[in-house]
Amino acid sequence: MFKRKLDIHQMTFALGEALAHLNLLWLDGILTRQTGADGVIRFTTSAPA
Repeated sequence: MFKRKLDIHQMTFALGEALAHLNLLWLDGILTRQTGADGVIRFTTSAPA
């Protein structure tokens, strides 16, 4: 996705941005969020209303 390697600070910011977008899509009802038995939170598209 990026032409150059990201350092740890840039990677942290990118991860934060991605999580913020996922949470916004979840709050808007576009995604569903489930926590698996392994404790990992997974996002999937919601079924159309």
